[in-house]
Amino acid sequence: EERLENVDRREVYLPRIATSVLQAVSDSVPTVITVEDAKAAPALTTQQREALTLTINPGSAIGEDGKPVTNARIGIATVPPELVRDMLPPGVLQHTFDITIQAPGVATFAEPVQITFPNVFNAAPGTKLNILSFVHTTGRLEINGTGTVSADGLTVVSDLNSGVKAPGWHGVTPPGTVLNQNSEEPAPCEPLVAAGPKKKF
Repeated sequence: EERLENVDRREVYLPRIATSVLQAVSDSVPTVITVEDAKAAPALTTQQREALTLTINPGSAIGEDGKPVTNARIGIATVPPELVRDMLPPGVLQHTFDITIQAPGVATFAEPVQITFPNVFNAAPGTKLNILSFVHTTGRLEINGTGTVSADGLTVVSDLNSGVKAPGWHGVTPPGTVLNQNSEEPAPCEPLVAAGPKKKF
């Protein structure tokens, strides 16, 4: 009965993010945001946390008023994958981890911000992977660019003009992900474990 009562509810349970993840962004030189606290990404190894970075150019953090945000603070933390299973685009049914980019007062970036993910899929060097970003107007994670596996195979670096366009939730798809562009039905892929029932408040 409880599950039936909540079948149409679309709430998202947001994880708590410590303010300690926020790092100062320079107004004069590029700033590389890293994951300094292991608690912000508990499911990643030390090497994987070191590979997770965001490069912010001066003046690229834009506020709701359309003006650059001075003294911006930005941080990265991981998001449990079970929170986004129902938000994945058609054809993306395999998943590992997502991140949240927290940036108080920042609405968007003036240019796609370069992001580097750890290569958790062990994809071969040179492999192209899709980058996912949460879109607030649709309530789903959507593919908005691509990244390329580095020569040493350790990271996935966003391609030119394919980085992060706004704070929020982001991730990468596994190698070989093919979206069925002509149908709303997912392309063949391994099924996910069903998510648990939604809870009433």
